[in-house]
Amino acid sequence: MRRIGSLSDKEAAETFRDYLLTQEIESDLDAAGDEWAIWVHDEDRIEETKSELDQFRENPQADKYRKAIVEADRLRHAKVQKAIAAKKSQINLSRQWNRPLIAKIPVTFTLIVLSAIITLGTQYGKKLDAFGGQVSIVPQMTRVGDYTKFPANYRQLPGVTNGQVWRLVTPAFIHFDPIHLILDVYWLAIFGGMIERVRGRRSMILLFLLTAIVGNLVQLYWNGPAFGGMSGVDAGLFGFIWISGQMDPSGGLTLPQHLVFIMLGFLMLATTGLMGPIANGAHLGGLFAGMGAAAATVTLKRIR
Repeated sequence: MRRIGSLSDKEAAETFRDYLLTQEIESDLDAAGDEWAIWVHDEDRIEETKSELDQFRENPQADKYRKAIVEADRLRHAKVQKAIAAKKSQINLSRQWNRPLIAKIPVTFTLIVLSAIITLGTQYGKKLDAFGGQVSIVPQMTRVGDYTKFPANYRQLPGVTNGQVWRLVTPAFIHFDPIHLILDVYWLAIFGGMIERVRGRRSMILLFLLTAIVGNLVQLYWNGPAFGGMSGVDAGLFGFIWISGQMDPSGGLTLPQHLVFIMLGFLMLATTGLMGPIANGAHLGGLFAGMGAAAATVTLKRIR
């Protein structure tokens, strides 16, 4: 900030300051004996402001200076209103982030809780007759050691065809060890939380149902009914965010490129069998279901 000169009259100095404000030049006044010193903030506009001060001294009653008084008041009022709005926004954002998880992402939170309850209730998938045997994709499934018994007609979806449609999604809540559960709910919290915050609860519910059903059915027909886990849904939510970000970058759903490579690399590595028995059908079914949902959503948005 630098002093560029002074004016003997306070009212004249205030008028000149108002004029500078309309020219987007920030300035301050300071009493200096019998005069009012004018200080300019922007060093790059010092010479320009000195020239303006010389012109003002020649004709301080010019119309442009009179009009500047009104315009400067409007600019100050607008600045105050903008500051108030920014403060309110900051407060609202703080309240949003300080809310408990169940209030910020209730659908995702509920899915995490159900995963924990059903996983523990089935003793990590060892007791499939828990909850009345209603959580496996087909009825009458039991674990005997490392083997799972199931009906020979599982491809006909006994149970579902008798009205037990929830069996199409409930296998997603069954996990077979603590690491399996932790990893699946971790990615569910990341991807599900992102989608729910940006697109809302309804979208999250629909995406869960779509990716769970498609992933579970693909896995069922690929390798039988002995499976479980939320990873197919996680792959679907990842696919939805990935394609949404590619097709609609301004839509609020994007992923860093390195995370995309990590997720795709994991899904490809899982298909090799090097990571042990993994429900690749659920992964691929959920992934393509999520990608398709994203493509359809963005396309409909463009049409509208």
